[in-house]
This record gives sequence, C-alpha cells and structure tokens, in this order.
Amino acid sequence: WTRVPDGQWYLHMFTKEQPDWNWKNPEVRADFIKTLRFWLDHGADGFRVDMAGSLVKEDPDHYWTKLLWQQVRARLMGRDPSIAKRYIIYREWRKVFNEYNPPAFAVAEAWVNPDRQHLYASTEELGQVFNFEFAKKDWIRDDMHLAIEEGLESAERSGSSATWVMSNHDVPRHAS
Repeated sequence: WTRVPDGQWYLHMFTKEQPDWNWKNPEVRADFIKTLRFWLDHGADGFRVDMAGSLVKEDPDHYWTKLLWQQVRARLMGRDPSIAKRYIIYREWRKVFNEYNPPAFAVAEAWVNPDRQHLYASTEELGQVFNFEFAKKDWIRDDMHLAIEEGLESAERSGSSATWVMSNHDVPRHAS
C-alpha cells in the first residue's frame, strides 16, 4: 500500500510503479468501457482478465490492522466475487461484450477454488475462467482426473466451456 499526498491509499500488488485503478470512481469505469470498445471496434475478439479475483480491494486500514501481508493477498485473491464489488464491474463489461456479434470473449485469470470458478465464468460475468487446478496437479493420473472432473463440473455449472491450463509463468513449465 502507498499513501499519496491527498491521503488516499493505493495498492500495488506487484510494484509501486503499477498502482491499481480506483474502481469506485465512475470516471475510471467509464474510461475502461471506452477502452474495451476501442479494442473490440478494432478487431479484438476478447480479453484475458489478469488477476480477475483481485480487481476491487477493500479499505487498506481494515486489512493492515488485522492481517499480515500474505493473508491480505490470499483474501484479496480468493474472495467470492458475488459478494465483492467486482461482479458489478464484470457485468458492465459483459453488457459491452454482448453488443458485438458474435459476443466478445473474456476469460478470467482467477486463482480461486474450483467451487468458485463458475462465478467468474457465468454468462452474466466474464464467460470463462482458466482452470488452474490442472496446472497445480502432479502428473499422476488420479490427480489429473480429479482436476478434469472439477473443471468440467465448474464449466457445466456456469454454462461456459472448460479450460485446461498446463503451465504458465506462475508455475513450473511442463516439458514440450
């Protein structure tokens, strides 16, 4: 967290040079809608929403007085989107995506439990979520089978298609 001269706190989960947007500000949200439309009008088919589970943060004083940083990060990334303000923002984006024919595509990068994946992947929200459970499993048949079954169940629950992430920059890469 960084406190700026106007007394506001800004979270930078990665580096202080990358502060988060203030999603409570309607001008920020309107500008983001304008940006989404710009790219869709110029031929983009959709978007990968990085860190989808931590778009909106709570008041920093609440967290710093009660939790250590590791716990803060875990809470921000794992909260249920249906109780967070981010779901309102994602629904605004979905309305824009649905204005296009075919509707624009969006996939959430959300490291959340499989029982919460459907909340990002619903047809009212982003529409799809990366299934990172597959990437976290060891190359053991039963472990991979469980990840596949959970992914299929989550996709069916949300009405989206399943995804299978084998590796990325956050976990060791698999052999090619």
